[in-house]
Amino acid sequence: MGMTNKFIVEAQAREAIAESLAVEAGILKRCPWHEFVYQDDWDTKQAYRAVASRFKRGETPRPFVDQRDVIDAIKALVEDAPLDCPRCEKLREEG
Repeated sequence: MGMTNKFIVEAQAREAIAESLAVEAGILKRCPWHEFVYQDDWDTKQAYRAVASRFKRGETPRPFVDQRDVIDAIKALVEDAPLDCPRCEKLREEG
């Protein structure tokens, strides 16, 4: 595997792990009908503390190297996440 492919695979793994942690922490919510995640809770500080605590206990999967790395990945996902599932929103608009 080339370096570019390895980088892409690692980035995708990091994003998937960060997404799972954000859903588990309650910052993001996964649509029960579609594969999308969307923003669910604006109390990010409490969720970040929960994720940081998990990291300190060794419960956060690698490839994250430190606590800040995990929080930054989750923060980027949350900031880019829509406020609602895009497919559900479209269906409501068409309805």
